[in-house]
Formats: sequence, C-alpha cells, structure tokens
Amino acid sequence: MRIGASILDSGTSPASTIVPAIRLHLSNHQSQISCTNSLYSCAEYPRIEYPPRYLKAKGSSVSIEGWGKAPPSTPLTLWQSIKANLDLWLVDHGFLRSLYSNRFCLPGALYRSNQPSVARIHRYKRDLGLKTIINLRGYNPTQGRYQLEAKACEEAGITLINTRVHSRGLPTADQINELKTLIDDFETPALTHCKSGADRAGIFAVLYCHFRLGQPIDEAKEQLHWTYGHFRSAKTGILDHFFESYIRYRDAWKHQHPAATEPTFLEWVNSDYDRDIMEHEFKPRGFANFWVDWVLRRE
Repeated sequence: MRIGASILDSGTSPASTIVPAIRLHLSNHQSQISCTNSLYSCAEYPRIEYPPRYLKAKGSSVSIEGWGKAPPSTPLTLWQSIKANLDLWLVDHGFLRSLYSNRFCLPGALYRSNQPSVARIHRYKRDLGLKTIINLRGYNPTQGRYQLEAKACEEAGITLINTRVHSRGLPTADQINELKTLIDDFETPALTHCKSGADRAGIFAVLYCHFRLGQPIDEAKEQLHWTYGHFRSAKTGILDHFFESYIRYRDAWKHQHPAATEPTFLEWVNSDYDRDIMEHEFKPRGFANFWVDWVLRRE
C-alpha cells in the first residue's frame, strides 16, 4: 500500500536554490522525492525511512496526507510577527489562555491543553522534555497562532503533527482509523491541543486512552467532562453521543449474543457506525449552545 506525507525541512541553513515544495512518498518503507507546483525555499533533503502513515522528523511540521500539507519553514518579518501575535493574543483569545492552560497529564506522558503560546512551548520543552505536539486544529498557514506555533516547534526541536478534528461534528470511520494509527505511533512526551483544550482534545484523549492505554470506552469517555470545559448539552455533546452510541450497541449485542465475543469499538466504527444518522439523532439544548458558540466561540 502506498503511503504519503508532506514535510519541509526545518534546518536553519540557507537554501542554495529555490525548488518546488517537496512531497515525500513512502512505499515499502523506501523514500522517493517528487515535487508539487508551489515554490518554497528549501535545503537538500536526506533519505528518510519510516514505518507507517506519517513522518517523524525532529523539529519538523508533519501532516497526515489528505489533511493538509506541512508549512514552509520561513522566518517571519517584523510586521508578520506583529500580526501573528495580534492574531494569537486577541483574535484567538490567547489573552484568556494566558490565565489558564487547561493542561492535564494522561498516563504514558501525553498532555492535553488549550492552544499553547510560544513561551509555553519552549517551557514545555525545557520542563517536560516534550518531543511531539499534535495540533488538532489543522494546518492553517495564514493564521498567526499557527505560524508562531510552527516556528516555536522548529526552534525547540519538537515534531509538530497537524490534523483536523471537529468539536461539533462526528469523525468519519476513515478519520478514526487514521487517528488510531497516529495514536499507536507518536513519540512521547507529547502534547495534544485544540483551541480550548476541552472538546477536540477530549475526543483525542478518549481515543488515546482506549487505543494506546487499553481502557474500555466506558472509562475513557470521562476525558469528555465538564471539568475540562466540555459541555455535553451543547452541540459539542455530539462527541458524547458518539461514544455512548457504541456502548448501547455493544450492550445490546451482549444481551442478544451472551456467548459471543462482543464487538470492539473499532469493529463497530468500521461496520455498523452510521455518521449521518447519528448526527441527525443528536439534539443540543438551548443556553449551552449560546454559551459555547457566542461566548466561548468554540470552533
């Protein structure tokens, strides 16, 4: 099976030439370099061998293919840096997050939090030995908060993995399988974050606890809880509905087939999970929606 990912070198040495952006395709663990149309300034690329699905390269920005390309590692001008900081601190509500990081540690050295500032990224590298950051907000190279995060990761030698998870919509079966592959293989100590550290960080933490730590969904789903800022009665409660639908399905199966082995969560996702029906079934309730959508402005 052919596997693909995109990576741009994070080294500080200047490029000798301007070449098209590199897309690195992996097949049978062998690398082959090909080019896309966008022009970026980049250095010479080494041969890379890596197991499945995404590239692990220290101090690089990585994206699962189909979920966005990795950004070019170009320095920001003074004006770009000012605009990026205004975006992070004002538009993206970073001034509120400066008061509270919503950071919690899970077994196995995975931390979950809200969007980290540049200072926090460097502090986590120093104090926690952080090796990986999993950005659940997706690849957004035009947004200042992303530009600053990518640059800080390059400076600190932290692998930045970009993927997109939604807080008010259900993942597809393919996305769950992609996330399982990522969860099985990312390097710790690691930090996963969304904007507020409540909903998307919550669903990732549930999947991490289930797939990597072996917790049953009944236990793992406690990562979606009001103590993290998650509101199950708002549209974000569809994430609770997702996991609870599996639990109801599993319990009904056990009742009907007491002697049979119960279906696993992943088996349910790949066979009986119907995303469209479940989204239609879920009905959020009044004031919680106003709070989440207009006050907290969750994505």
